Amino acid sequence: LIKKLKKLKNHQLPLLYKNDSKKYLENIDLNNLKQVVCFKANLFFDTSSFKEEIKPLNNLCKKGNFLNYNDFKNDLRYKKMLYFLPHRYDWVCTSSIANNWASYDSIFNEITRYIDLKKSPLIQIKFNNEVKEYFILW
Repeated sequence: LIKKLKKLKNHQLPLLYKNDSKKYLENIDLNNLKQVVCFKANLFFDTSSFKEEIKPLNNLCKKGNFLNYNDFKNDLRYKKMLYFLPHRYDWVCTSSIANNWASYDSIFNEITRYIDLKKSPLIQIKFNNEVKEYFILW
């Protein structure tokens, strides 16, 4: 996010004032123009900073957490929960699309395959009828 913001500030937004842009904007008073940026995003945080408010970000963009694979593998709490591994194309859905939840034992090998490929899968975790989303980090 920081890299993207720097690119916007230093490269993309200044394009408006370049000589090459003037011929397309000749009827626009650039002195009275204000550029603003709106990001649509789902943000994931480590579990310790999830409750913090991060300005100027909209807290409604907080979608879930990320979790280290070794913590996922070794923490006994995760063995008692149910899981759904959505397809990457379904990551932007705002609510759970899961209808067939899997146990830790049945999903662990699939998550391990992603980790071995140095990919971070998104999982939905269901515990006490509450669903939370996590990226498992390798």
